[in-house]
Amino acid sequence: MTATGLRTHRCGSLSRDNLGSTVRLGGWVHRRRDLGGLVFIDLRDRDGLVQLSCNPAWTPPDVMERAAGVGAETVILVGGKVELRPEAARDAGLPSREIEVHVTELES
Repeated sequence: MTATGLRTHRCGSLSRDNLGSTVRLGGWVHRRRDLGGLVFIDLRDRDGLVQLSCNPAWTPPDVMERAAGVGAETVILVGGKVELRPEAARDAGLPSREIEVHVTELES
């Protein structure tokens, strides 16, 4: 973990050990997928990738709107809670692909 004034962790450093933790991350949008009401963003930094999950159940409406509008290579800062990804979506080969961050804050 390398905390700074802007982030608490690096994307690739997150794993099951961080479940339930509130984190703040910064990096580049690698890819965004909009599934009609759900937005998934792969956020990347020098340590790797982590999936961000934006869902109206935990993401405020203004943050959902911003998440739906970010493009590839946009630099963003996000805050949220580390949760396990659904079983079918996990990749045990990469610890950061077993979890996702449920986004509650997003700045671009």
